[in-house]
Amino acid sequence: MQALFLKAVALNYFFAFFSIFWQYDGLFGSNGILPIKEFLERFHNFKIYTLFHKDLHDRTIKATALTGALISLLILAGFHHPLLFLLLWAGHLSFINVGQDFFPVQWDSLLLEVGFITIFFSMQAPPPLLLTLSLWLLLFRVLFGSGYGKWMNGSREWRDLTALCYHYETQPLPNRVAYFMHQLPKWAGKFSTLMTYFFEIAVPFLFFLPYPFRFWGCMLSIFFQLLIFMTGNFGFFNTLTIALCIPLLDSTSFETLPDWFYGFTLLHYHSPILTAFLSAIGVGLIALQLLMIIELFIPLPFASKFKQKIEPFHILNFYEVFGLMTTFRNEVTIEGSNDNENWRAYPFRWKPGELQKAPGQVAPFHPRLDSKMWFAAFLPDMHESSWFQNLIIKLLQGSEEVLALFESNPFPKGPPKYIRARLDTYSFTDMDRLRKTGEWWVKKPRGLYCETMTLEEKIGLKDPA
Repeated sequence: MQALFLKAVALNYFFAFFSIFWQYDGLFGSNGILPIKEFLERFHNFKIYTLFHKDLHDRTIKATALTGALISLLILAGFHHPLLFLLLWAGHLSFINVGQDFFPVQWDSLLLEVGFITIFFSMQAPPPLLLTLSLWLLLFRVLFGSGYGKWMNGSREWRDLTALCYHYETQPLPNRVAYFMHQLPKWAGKFSTLMTYFFEIAVPFLFFLPYPFRFWGCMLSIFFQLLIFMTGNFGFFNTLTIALCIPLLDSTSFETLPDWFYGFTLLHYHSPILTAFLSAIGVGLIALQLLMIIELFIPLPFASKFKQKIEPFHILNFYEVFGLMTTFRNEVTIEGSNDNENWRAYPFRWKPGELQKAPGQVAPFHPRLDSKMWFAAFLPDMHESSWFQNLIIKLLQGSEEVLALFESNPFPKGPPKYIRARLDTYSFTDMDRLRKTGEWWVKKPRGLYCETMTLEEKIGLKDPA
């Protein structure tokens, strides 16, 4: 169990670091939307927990992401040491604390919380039971907290069981399976919503019962995460949650697996001092998890103050996935022109755009710009979002790094003179229209999101921090 869990965590670190490496230049490089170098220079007097203070060169920061991906692959290949997990945690924390508007999403925070426990969990085999219990409690908190939050604090759609009648269409980055799920009758959507409560509220209590109840709690939770993975793109959230399910299993669950499946031998020794130290850490982690669970029901002022102090390390986070269900889908389309009459759209790789473009599967990788555009569409206009203003400037400047984040460049000979952004409401077509026209989407214009502008005009940027 322990070896498989460590491999699963390393795999999720690979998804995280490779995703950052893949998008770094366009998002955070010197010619990117929110350069990390400029951010650190602007706030050099502030206490920011990151590895990037000494060397602000893009190649160094980007190399950190590549190094994180390579360390993850080393662990997957069979090289193991707790120091490697410490380096992965510190590297990911470094990006979260300087990633500005593109960090963190919930799976970033969850990876840091899981990763922090994993540092200690990897120090001794078998690990102390208290550390294992802290992972059980974290998984319970992620699932139960999400389900309880939906019912108690979520939007009306969660209470009348219609949430999943909207979700497949209105989630940030749908895929093809989500399209077909949306075509199901309303009763199926209501049943799916009811089953979400079952998986998130009822099933987690099985984690604390003897075998085989705990085993079935694990299997049902993995099944639930696979369903979510198949019907949407939520980065590595589902694969990381599946990794969290592994400590629920005991050694008998893996008797039939071949040796290569584990890949490395853990440190099988029992130092009384190390065991006592790790057990003490386990007690502290359990106390923190219980504190967060209690806060779901009762506000604890002293706990809030403590959380504020450790907030920069992201080792104790709040999780509530889609508590507020959106019932419509807005999309921002960025367009360029050289004559202010004929406009061409900048096609994104993953978010909806062309009506005949099928929704794609990108998870467990996370395209941060495409995902962020979903949030931008719910703001009144571009002036509410400094990163979006920076994106427009970079497109007017023809930044190759930013253009690489898009599916293609509609102005290969040079940047356009004018840029604007439109706001449209998108909805899935029905199956009949898909067969006849090949169109997955239908859209209704809502007006301009960003007025026509040129590079010479003063946009009035806000502080991107």
